[in-house]
Amino acid sequence: MHIRTKLMVPSPSAELDRRMSGTLAAAAQMPRSSRRIPHLWWLVALTAAGTVAGFLLMFPKARPQQSRPVVYRNAVEIVHALAGFKLNRDQDDYLELMAKIIEDYERETSPEPAPVTGVESLKYLLKENGLSADDLGTIIGVDRSIAYRILKGSRNLTAEHIKKLSSRFVVSADLFLA
Repeated sequence: MHIRTKLMVPSPSAELDRRMSGTLAAAAQMPRSSRRIPHLWWLVALTAAGTVAGFLLMFPKARPQQSRPVVYRNAVEIVHALAGFKLNRDQDDYLELMAKIIEDYERETSPEPAPVTGVESLKYLLKENGLSADDLGTIIGVDRSIAYRILKGSRNLTAEHIKKLSSRFVVSADLFLA
């Protein structure tokens, strides 16, 4: 594939045209594998190109004619390469576009997580903190038999129990209401 060395997009200044032409010429001389592998090269190239249009001429990564998984993988690669760096407005717009492609693809292909009940959340918190049903009874101020029934699901948490649990585990009370 031959990369154009002259940018066809109008530019606000001759200096920018010169800078982009030189960058495109240098990119055209690089082996294709070198343009794809080092993630830092993406940032260097986008910075040197000065505009998204110049960058796209150098690196035609996420194109509509490619399959969606390929576009997704390419967009992820671009986001990883650009994230965390200071970007100009065009570069930031390009990063936002790539993030939108990723978000749309993941929304369409990833299943919604199953809802978690309040009791399941409570059991998880107890396990992670090395606590037992006896400890639960102490935390919420009830007899251990009531704490066991709460964990089995035969008894519900009261508003007072939820307030104490959310305070103890430093979580939102909504976690136990699901």
